[in-house]
Amino acid sequence: MSTIHCTKCTPEKSCGGYHLYVIEFRTEVEETYAAKSNMGYLYVGSTSKSVESRFEDNFIKKNGKWKYNTPNSKRIRAYFKKFRPDLFYNDINPLPKPKKNDKKMIERREGKLADKLRKIGYKVGGPSWKKMKSKSKKQKEKNS
Repeated sequence: MSTIHCTKCTPEKSCGGYHLYVIEFRTEVEETYAAKSNMGYLYVGSTSKSVESRFEDNFIKKNGKWKYNTPNSKRIRAYFKKFRPDLFYNDINPLPKPKKNDKKMIERREGKLADKLRKIGYKVGGPSWKKMKSKSKKQKEKNS
């Protein structure tokens, strides 16, 4: 039986591929953002685990410390509403493994999805392909 995030994963085991996922936050999260959204608040992430396993990692404590304690993992713990596989990613998972010389491929795909959701009006936590591209361009100019 597949999961809502990937047709090749089962609830018990990841398929071994990479996955994008989108989390919708409850509206109370807007207190944590300066800019407001009429569409809603999302987080876009990626993982080489099953999405379910990665999500559970946000709630694991070891020796009294959170396994993940980033600003977005704190938001996920406090404001998680539901997953949104309907927002463009349920048809693309699993993603192909990146080639050895292209380790940022997954991050680019994640950033492009986040930017697409921003463009239609969502407030999105997670990377931005536009920012990554701009930063890379500036780095190349600096090195020239």
